[in-house]
Amino acid sequence: MFWDLVGTVFSGLGAAGVAFFLRALSRKRLPVWLVPVFAGVGMMAYQIYGEYTWFDHKQSLLPAGSVVLETHDVKLPWRPWSYLFPQTLEFTVLDQANLRRIEQDDQQIVEMVIYRFERRTYDRVEIEPQLLNCLTGDLVPLTEQGQPRLELATRIELDSRLAQLTCR
Repeated sequence: MFWDLVGTVFSGLGAAGVAFFLRALSRKRLPVWLVPVFAGVGMMAYQIYGEYTWFDHKQSLLPAGSVVLETHDVKLPWRPWSYLFPQTLEFTVLDQANLRRIEQDDQQIVEMVIYRFERRTYDRVEIEPQLLNCLTGDLVPLTEQGQPRLELATRIELDSRLAQLTCR
Protein backbone atom coordinates (compact mmCIF):
# COMPACT_ATOMS: atom_id res chain seq x y z
CA MET A 1 0.00 0.00 0.00
CA PHE A 2 2.83 2.40 0.86
CA TRP A 3 4.56 1.76 -2.47
CA ASP A 4 1.28 2.27 -4.32
CA LEU A 5 1.02 5.71 -2.72
CA VAL A 6 4.62 6.54 -3.61
CA GLY A 7 4.08 5.38 -7.19
CA THR A 8 0.89 7.41 -7.49
CA VAL A 9 2.56 10.60 -6.23
CA PHE A 10 5.54 10.21 -8.55
CA SER A 11 3.30 9.45 -11.52
CA GLY A 12 1.41 12.66 -10.83
CA LEU A 13 4.63 14.64 -10.46
CA GLY A 14 6.02 13.16 -13.68
CA ALA A 15 2.88 13.94 -15.65
CA ALA A 16 2.82 17.48 -14.21
CA GLY A 17 6.46 17.83 -15.29
CA VAL A 18 5.46 16.90 -18.83
CA ALA A 19 2.81 19.64 -18.76
CA PHE A 20 5.37 22.18 -17.48
CA PHE A 21 7.71 21.16 -20.28
CA LEU A 22 4.95 21.53 -22.90
CA ARG A 23 4.11 24.97 -21.49
CA ALA A 24 7.77 25.97 -21.70
CA LEU A 25 7.99 24.73 -25.30
CA SER A 26 4.91 26.76 -26.24
CA ARG A 27 6.35 29.86 -24.52
CA LYS A 28 3.55 29.74 -21.95
CA ARG A 29 0.78 29.83 -24.56
CA LEU A 30 -0.75 26.66 -23.14
CA PRO A 31 -3.04 27.31 -20.17
CA VAL A 32 -1.78 26.88 -16.59
CA TRP A 33 -4.64 24.51 -15.70
CA LEU A 34 -3.00 21.83 -17.86
CA VAL A 35 -0.46 21.13 -15.09
CA PRO A 36 -2.95 19.84 -12.48
CA VAL A 37 -4.98 18.08 -15.19
CA PHE A 38 -1.89 16.21 -16.36
CA ALA A 39 -1.04 15.38 -12.72
CA GLY A 40 -4.53 13.98 -12.13
CA VAL A 41 -4.52 11.97 -15.34
CA GLY A 42 -1.06 10.59 -14.50
CA MET A 43 -2.20 9.47 -11.05
CA MET A 44 -5.39 7.91 -12.43
CA ALA A 45 -3.44 6.10 -15.14
CA TYR A 46 -1.06 4.65 -12.54
CA GLN A 47 -3.94 3.44 -10.37
CA ILE A 48 -5.73 1.84 -13.32
CA TYR A 49 -2.49 0.18 -14.41
CA GLY A 50 -2.02 -1.19 -10.88
CA GLU A 51 -5.56 -2.55 -10.77
CA TYR A 52 -5.22 -4.38 -14.06
CA THR A 53 -1.76 -5.82 -13.43
CA TRP A 54 -2.47 -6.98 -9.85
CA PHE A 55 -3.68 -10.46 -10.85
CA ASP A 56 -0.77 -11.14 -13.21
CA HIS A 57 1.71 -9.89 -10.61
CA LYS A 58 0.27 -12.06 -7.82
CA GLN A 59 0.10 -15.05 -10.14
CA SER A 60 3.78 -14.63 -11.01
CA LEU A 61 4.65 -14.78 -7.29
CA LEU A 62 2.93 -18.14 -6.72
CA PRO A 63 5.24 -21.08 -6.09
CA ALA A 64 5.63 -23.89 -8.59
CA GLY A 65 2.80 -26.39 -8.35
CA SER A 66 0.13 -23.77 -7.66
CA VAL A 67 -2.88 -23.82 -9.96
CA VAL A 68 -5.44 -21.03 -10.32
CA LEU A 69 -8.85 -22.66 -9.92
CA GLU A 70 -11.06 -19.66 -10.61
CA THR A 71 -11.01 -15.91 -10.97
CA HIS A 72 -13.67 -13.38 -10.08
CA ASP A 73 -13.91 -10.50 -12.55
CA VAL A 74 -15.91 -7.44 -11.49
CA LYS A 75 -17.54 -4.47 -13.14
CA LEU A 76 -17.84 -1.50 -10.80
CA PRO A 77 -19.89 1.66 -11.41
CA TRP A 78 -17.24 3.95 -9.85
CA ARG A 79 -14.73 2.47 -12.33
CA PRO A 80 -16.63 2.87 -15.61
CA TRP A 81 -13.75 1.45 -17.68
CA SER A 82 -14.30 -1.90 -15.92
CA TYR A 83 -17.49 -2.40 -17.94
CA LEU A 84 -15.37 -2.63 -21.08
CA PHE A 85 -12.47 -4.46 -19.43
CA PRO A 86 -13.56 -6.28 -16.23
CA GLN A 87 -10.97 -6.42 -13.45
CA THR A 88 -9.84 -9.53 -11.62
CA LEU A 89 -10.03 -8.65 -7.93
CA GLU A 90 -10.27 -12.17 -6.46
CA PHE A 91 -8.89 -15.56 -7.37
CA THR A 92 -8.61 -19.03 -5.85
CA VAL A 93 -5.46 -21.14 -5.94
CA LEU A 94 -4.88 -24.83 -5.25
CA ASP A 95 -1.51 -25.84 -3.81
CA GLN A 96 -1.17 -28.91 -6.02
CA ALA A 97 2.44 -29.55 -5.05
CA ASN A 98 1.51 -30.35 -1.44
CA LEU A 99 -1.50 -32.64 -1.86
CA ARG A 100 -1.66 -35.52 0.57
CA ARG A 101 -3.54 -38.62 -0.51
CA ILE A 102 -5.07 -40.88 2.14
CA GLU A 103 -6.48 -44.35 1.45
CA GLN A 104 -9.20 -45.13 3.98
CA ASP A 105 -11.97 -47.77 3.78
CA ASP A 106 -11.54 -48.23 0.00
CA GLN A 107 -11.95 -44.48 -0.51
CA GLN A 108 -9.40 -42.00 -1.72
CA ILE A 109 -9.33 -38.85 0.40
CA VAL A 110 -7.16 -35.90 -0.55
CA GLU A 111 -5.96 -33.32 1.94
CA MET A 112 -5.24 -29.98 0.28
CA VAL A 113 -4.84 -26.29 0.90
CA ILE A 114 -6.84 -23.73 -1.06
CA TYR A 115 -5.86 -20.06 -1.00
CA ARG A 116 -8.24 -17.20 -1.75
CA PHE A 117 -6.59 -13.93 -2.76
CA GLU A 118 -8.55 -10.70 -2.65
CA ARG A 119 -7.57 -7.17 -3.61
CA ARG A 120 -9.05 -4.43 -1.46
CA THR A 121 -7.30 -1.41 -0.01
CA TYR A 122 -4.87 -4.10 1.13
CA ASP A 123 -4.21 -7.61 -0.18
CA ARG A 124 -6.06 -10.31 1.71
CA VAL A 125 -5.28 -14.04 1.68
CA GLU A 126 -7.47 -16.72 3.22
CA ILE A 127 -5.89 -20.14 3.79
CA GLU A 128 -8.41 -22.98 3.70
CA PRO A 129 -7.20 -26.52 4.44
CA GLN A 130 -9.76 -29.04 3.16
CA LEU A 131 -10.45 -32.73 2.65
CA LEU A 132 -11.99 -34.07 -0.54
CA ASN A 133 -13.49 -37.53 -0.84
CA CYS A 134 -12.78 -38.52 -4.44
CA LEU A 135 -15.51 -41.18 -4.45
CA THR A 136 -18.43 -39.09 -3.20
CA GLY A 137 -17.27 -35.51 -3.91
CA ASP A 138 -17.65 -34.44 -0.28
CA LEU A 139 -15.52 -31.37 0.47
CA VAL A 140 -14.91 -30.81 4.19
CA PRO A 141 -13.03 -27.79 5.62
CA LEU A 142 -10.51 -28.41 8.39
CA THR A 143 -9.94 -26.44 11.58
CA GLU A 144 -6.55 -24.97 12.44
CA GLN A 145 -5.86 -28.13 14.43
CA GLY A 146 -6.63 -30.30 11.38
CA GLN A 147 -10.01 -31.56 12.58
CA PRO A 148 -12.80 -31.91 9.99
CA ARG A 149 -15.74 -29.50 10.32
CA LEU A 150 -18.48 -31.85 9.14
CA GLU A 151 -21.22 -29.25 9.65
CA LEU A 152 -19.66 -27.16 6.84
CA ALA A 153 -19.28 -30.05 4.38
CA THR A 154 -20.37 -29.45 0.80
CA ARG A 155 -20.56 -31.70 -2.22
CA ILE A 156 -18.82 -30.87 -5.48
CA GLU A 157 -19.23 -32.45 -8.88
CA LEU A 158 -16.64 -35.10 -9.64
CA ASP A 159 -16.05 -33.53 -13.05
CA SER A 160 -15.25 -30.11 -11.53
CA ARG A 161 -11.83 -28.59 -12.03
CA LEU A 162 -10.92 -29.09 -8.35
CA ALA A 163 -11.80 -32.80 -8.44
CA GLN A 164 -9.96 -33.32 -11.73
CA LEU A 165 -6.79 -31.71 -10.38
CA THR A 166 -6.77 -33.58 -7.06
CA CYS A 167 -8.35 -36.98 -7.71
CA ARG A 168 -6.27 -39.08 -10.09
